[in-house]
Amino acid sequence: MGFRSTLAARLTMAGANLLTTNDVEDPGLARSVHGPAVLIVDEALLADRSPEWLQALLAVPQWLKVIVLGDGRAEGADERLIYIKSDTAVRTISALIPQWQAEASGMARA
Repeated sequence: MGFRSTLAARLTMAGANLLTTNDVEDPGLARSVHGPAVLIVDEALLADRSPEWLQALLAVPQWLKVIVLGDGRAEGADERLIYIKSDTAVRTISALIPQWQAEASGMARA
């Protein structure tokens, strides 16, 4: 819980617009996002799910990126799926926010 609080605080200070949930499968979650967003999930969430479940998650148009926190590696060619080690997550994600904001801004203008 402390890690999530720290991550949320640092990302907010870096300019991220955050939405948190305990239920990534809630159908209202994607609808509550206004514009492209980055979804961050724990690797443990993927452990009990099929590859098709992950592909369905990536198919949600609101998710600009899907970040998986853990030690795994991305399998497949979807550049929107990014695995980040938990111990470097705050630093890595904070550094990527400007790039994602520019990408989202470009999508909004298209």
